[in-house]
Amino acid sequence: MSSDRPPGEVPPARGALSSTAAAFLGALRTPARRRPGARRRPAGGHAPRGKVPPNVRGLSRDIAARKERGERLDAGADRDAHGWLRRSPAWAISLSFHLVAAVVLMNVVYFRPHQRLGQIFRVALRIATPGGQQEGPQDNGTKGNESEDSPPAASAAPDPDATADAPLLPLPAPTTGVATANPAPIRVEGTPTAGDGPAFGGIYAGRGGYGRGTALQKYGGDGVSEAAVEAGLEWLAAHQAADGGWEIAGYVKRCPAGKKCEDGRDEWWASQFDAYRCAITGLATLSFLGAGYTHQDDRRTATEDGSPAPRHAYCDVVDRALVWLCRVQRADGSLVSSDRESERCMYSHGMAGIALVEAYSVTHDPRLRAHAQLAVNFTCASQQDNGGWDYGVHRSGRGDTSVVSWQVMLLRSARAAGLAVPKKTWERAKAYMETVTDRAAGSIAYELEGPQQVPQEGCNAMVAAGWVSRAYLGIADDHPTQDRFAAVLRAVPPRASGDWGSCAHWSMLASRKADGHWSLYYNYYGTLAMFHHGGEDWTAWNALIRKATLPSQRKDGHEKGSWDPVTADGSFGGRVYATAMNVINLEVYYRYLPIYEVGADFGLSALAGDADWAALRDRSAKGTFHVRARAPSAGDPKDEDGVDALLADLKSADMMTRRNAARALSQKGLKEAIAPLIAAQAAERTSLRPVLIEYLGAFGPVPEVLDTLIPLLQDGSERIRKAAADALRKATGQDFGVHYLDWQKWRETHAPK
Repeated sequence: MSSDRPPGEVPPARGALSSTAAAFLGALRTPARRRPGARRRPAGGHAPRGKVPPNVRGLSRDIAARKERGERLDAGADRDAHGWLRRSPAWAISLSFHLVAAVVLMNVVYFRPHQRLGQIFRVALRIATPGGQQEGPQDNGTKGNESEDSPPAASAAPDPDATADAPLLPLPAPTTGVATANPAPIRVEGTPTAGDGPAFGGIYAGRGGYGRGTALQKYGGDGVSEAAVEAGLEWLAAHQAADGGWEIAGYVKRCPAGKKCEDGRDEWWASQFDAYRCAITGLATLSFLGAGYTHQDDRRTATEDGSPAPRHAYCDVVDRALVWLCRVQRADGSLVSSDRESERCMYSHGMAGIALVEAYSVTHDPRLRAHAQLAVNFTCASQQDNGGWDYGVHRSGRGDTSVVSWQVMLLRSARAAGLAVPKKTWERAKAYMETVTDRAAGSIAYELEGPQQVPQEGCNAMVAAGWVSRAYLGIADDHPTQDRFAAVLRAVPPRASGDWGSCAHWSMLASRKADGHWSLYYNYYGTLAMFHHGGEDWTAWNALIRKATLPSQRKDGHEKGSWDPVTADGSFGGRVYATAMNVINLEVYYRYLPIYEVGADFGLSALAGDADWAALRDRSAKGTFHVRARAPSAGDPKDEDGVDALLADLKSADMMTRRNAARALSQKGLKEAIAPLIAAQAAERTSLRPVLIEYLGAFGPVPEVLDTLIPLLQDGSERIRKAAADALRKATGQDFGVHYLDWQKWRETHAPK
């Protein structure tokens, strides 16, 4: 950063148990629906799970070392088994074997004939899974190495023709859809937002729905942090400008008479950055999206009777923000609100672009697609020759690691959305991050500049931002390198302070004597880095970020729910900036899935080759991408609900795109979507098929649906049979399990013909 730039486990200890007792206890920990041959998750707190691509470790823990230690402990336990038996009294040994025999007989004699009770018995012994991920074959894939949100093995690059050239229409108040039933949530006491509706997919699987409460429990959140998030969002919503954006200074116009919020900014800084509306609107929008609030219905609440999910309190807030961002977007794709903001636009474009791309990624609203893709195009066109990005778009030859971090996150979000990202841009960004990183020292440079492209020294904030960027790009850092990065962050704990500290590359802070630099920017990237790192470092950092964030939130007055802009960047970003950044930090538990568990490439689409990228870029440049309405012509197709685009997405090469399209069609409940969904599930050859089958249940007891689902009860796959039974139960309100004859009899006597 510079003075004139805008803001921006170890396996559990094992006692000496006999092999028989250890096997029995291991059986109790085994998930009920684990496939034969599937790898069992260790009982430790932070173990890798999900799809982890080969040779890509991201910020993963040292798995090989853990495995070797576990094998040594197991061997030691086996050697001590005879000693344990000799030391144990006879009555204890007898009691142990009688208990084992009793449990086996109970399961054989009683639970096997009563499937439902058997499931209850097994569920009671299971350990909760991470947010948004249901443990078992549905998420792990038929071969144990894929997820329903992962792209297929031969995923093609996004279709260049998929981006429309025509101007987009305004985003109206969205219609509500039918909620998808899900298992009961794991609730957190005092947590107002840990609902039981359908969660999002891919890297956003922890946001909303039953996954949110689970993620809070697993990663260190609770009702206190969630109450702070809700209070912050309430303040932001109340201070949104009438045009849908947010203002750095003008937000006070939304305050009631006599209750004007204190600005709290330095006068000189305020005069420099009031124009940066896209930056502040992007961050505020991201704070709502991070909590699972979109411009569509409330995904945190499921309805048992199949009625449409209610609209949440912030539907219109997010809707107006997205319309504002689309309206100010320029023909080249840049997201800047004024000529003043365009002077140093890459911060603003990065923050606003991520918001636009994430909104499309979690909703797949076809009206947002062209805007999101064009934002990606601008980021790619603005990349410097050294692989980095500078403050502006001119060819300066300079790369700024701070700016790079926002552009990398935008590109990763675009891949999660199924948008086109060129392989060349991705690889050049990786090359830049390798150039500015000193693995041996655990340092990451602030910039590359000048003809010699010599890395310039960075501070703790650059290590945090660069570490996250390396992880998102899939750069494999070994365990010693990660420990060196973590040591830098441990030495400069997060804080909410007016002391700016010291920063080598920032002229006004270079001469100061301090352990490091403190800012909300540093808190943000440090929190993301430690969260993806996991383990004891995350546990310690989480306690510190909560201590720095929660007490400093305003608890009274009209400023209630906001944060005073006391930090270095807060002094020019203002109260809206400070509030949005603190809210986003408190959403870390569920905002993204941890990379060490799912892998850096989880849910990301394939990178586009040169030819595909050139075709898409040229087509995008021909259109005018704004949301001003145009008068319809006589030959215009009438696709007011975006159904045609969703039906086309059902045939996409990307698994996540197919899944999101099927979900959206089932929520709309349109009859014309039934036949395409039936055909899609029949053609599906991945672990996504059971999910598509379940979506058919949203259409009710329609003859075509029943005639498709009932025969599937005789399928050779247990997953298919269960999915069909779940869909039938939802469609009819009846419950005959997976018994084909009972369903067929009911179909003949009660169901509509």
